[in-house]
Amino acid sequence: MKKNSLKKSLLLFLVIFLLIITTAVSIYFYLQYQKTKSLLTNPNITAQSELKKLIDDVGRHIELPKDEVPGMATVTDKNKLANQPFFSNAQNGDKVLIYQKNGQVILYRPSIDKIIKVSTVTGSSITPAVEADSKNEEVKIAIYNGSDTNNFVEITEKQITDKFPQLKVVKKVNSGKVYLKTSVIDLKGNQENLVKKIADYLLGEVAFLPQGETTPEEDILLILGKNN
Repeated sequence: MKKNSLKKSLLLFLVIFLLIITTAVSIYFYLQYQKTKSLLTNPNITAQSELKKLIDDVGRHIELPKDEVPGMATVTDKNKLANQPFFSNAQNGDKVLIYQKNGQVILYRPSIDKIIKVSTVTGSSITPAVEADSKNEEVKIAIYNGSDTNNFVEITEKQITDKFPQLKVVKKVNSGKVYLKTSVIDLKGNQENLVKKIADYLLGEVAFLPQGETTPEEDILLILGKNN
């Protein structure tokens, strides 16, 4: 009798234990799902969290201004910065914090958690070799709807301006032609990195202006295709 009672107790314990484990695992995956869903529905959260982390990392080494949200940039081609003394020791992947109001610019290397250089802002400290990650450098973009979906421009506008806050959509028109693939065109030849990122994000391609299309005055032209 005692033996049966012991078996029942052990069985009940195992059932409760497995139930607790199953519940804990379910809660964990649910929370991970909610976190991922939040990032997918609001891509701008990623950029905001990256800026916050960078400020925290740099703030461990130096006192930072508290009355200004800085601009953030990434060194993408150190060779193009060779003639600028501030970037003489820069490496690709280095981060730059620009406090425009306070006149301060900081070069930081995340790979070794070290501040490389601190200087004052004089004129434009950022060149095309430094990829802007904030709204400090506004880039004008025109969107031509080459798809067969009427509200596709508005949907895409929200997506790209959330993902790339420096973009300002200035022009939105129907192209008059139907394109199979979305194309991104660097109209002035100075937005190579940004154009590639937009194309990758929209699953499109970097291209030249199609024959017969009107050249807009903006920096970038986005032609939406059917496949997106």
